[in-house]
Amino acid sequence: MKLRTLALATSGLVAIAAIANTATAAGAFMGKVNLGVGYAWEDFSADGDSWSNDYPAIHGAGAVNIPYNDVVNLQVDIFGAASMDNYGPGDNSMFGGSGLGAHLNYRDAEGALGIFGAVGRANEGSSSSADDVVFAGGLE
Repeated sequence: MKLRTLALATSGLVAIAAIANTATAAGAFMGKVNLGVGYAWEDFSADGDSWSNDYPAIHGAGAVNIPYNDVVNLQVDIFGAASMDNYGPGDNSMFGGSGLGAHLNYRDAEGALGIFGAVGRANEGSSSSADDVVFAGGLE
């Protein structure tokens, strides 16, 4: 299940990157919300056995840009995703994750420069409810 955890953590970081674009107008207070629902159909086969795993998935994200002045902005992001896998009768488990990120950027007529950081949890969905903490940070 470590591969699934890595995939969920990566998709969480992609969600940060997707909502990380800074505001187009410096000094403007703005925000956005993204919500989605999906369904997965997975068919497996190995050593002559085959099985399927069908499950719904949901995801959401939000971002708010808070202007400090005409050239400095703070952006706060929140995101989450979950897939409700079912490996058999009565065996419902949740794979997913959630997190919080922040961006601080400087923008003028010559360009933009910023820093970002994020922290989140990736749920492996196992019976032990093991969670992994994910960190990210850098320049943008």
